[in-house]
Amino acid sequence: MKKLLVVKIVAVCLIFIVLVFINGCSNGKTTGTAGTGTDAAPFVIKHWHSTSQTTPQYFWIAHELGFDAEENLNFVDVGALPATEVLAATVAGTIDVGGLHINRTVAGIAAGAKVKCVVANTETTQEYPHMVFITKETSPINTAQDFKGIKLGLTNYGGCHEGIPNAWLLKNGISDPKNFYEVVVFPSEAKAVQALEQGDVDAVGFHKDPEWVKDRGGLKIIFTDYDVWESLGGATPFYFTEKFIEEHPDEVRRFVKVMAKTNNWINENLDQAREITARIANVDVKSIGKVYYTPDGVIDPETIQVWIDLLIEAGEIKPGSVNREQMYTNEFNELAKKS
Repeated sequence: MKKLLVVKIVAVCLIFIVLVFINGCSNGKTTGTAGTGTDAAPFVIKHWHSTSQTTPQYFWIAHELGFDAEENLNFVDVGALPATEVLAATVAGTIDVGGLHINRTVAGIAAGAKVKCVVANTETTQEYPHMVFITKETSPINTAQDFKGIKLGLTNYGGCHEGIPNAWLLKNGISDPKNFYEVVVFPSEAKAVQALEQGDVDAVGFHKDPEWVKDRGGLKIIFTDYDVWESLGGATPFYFTEKFIEEHPDEVRRFVKVMAKTNNWINENLDQAREITARIANVDVKSIGKVYYTPDGVIDPETIQVWIDLLIEAGEIKPGSVNREQMYTNEFNELAKKS
């Protein structure tokens, strides 16, 4: 009786092993998360968020909607970082992916940072520029010539904060823009606007949309970066280190797919994107500005060249220290081939 029982158990085990073998041979690979063909744990991509949430937070939105999970990725937020520290944090490996305005990336690569842009993020439009420069509605400041000797409130030195007004002044006949006005730096955009309304500065430049300025009341727009370069000046592509790209090309490809999808989704659902950001940040949705994102995430090399030329002209980088071809690639973006 015992021998018969042992025989039956052995037979069942053999049948199970054969079925597993047949199933494995027929499938070729296991079925896993959509788009990856694997049951492996999601690949973690460490990211940051801005110190002040004034625009839709793309990583939060992609994670909230499950776009990262669809590609077997997991976006993990390591915390807030000021714009000046994002590149260094990427190079050091504190975060995996960096970004923000292209001028900082140009300057960083010119200084020797081994990073490469792989997918576009924001893009300037007339309705949603990268930066606006405002003054009081009753102010006599309307033209580039009116900037002579004024105090301009900004939240940072260099980069787009000074690059955009300097380019606007150059475009309008001011040959030495750096010495044409005075910069006053404030810890936040709110403090800068408060200083303007109190008369402590004459104008302010910040990352808000024109609708916010109109709703605030008592203010007027002098110019935006769209008035300088139209759609070319406000690019903020994401980058990885060259080492990360070399070691994880498939993960980079999937990341690019996620962010291209996120760009398109935000453009079609801007109010919902703002609501998601406001809820996670625990702030009033009215404080989240409106931004336009590059369709399909395809990087336009002209958005890079604009800032290479400007930073050379401003003396912030040396001629020949960087070229746009070394700065970006669209090779990981499947939608770039269709564009």
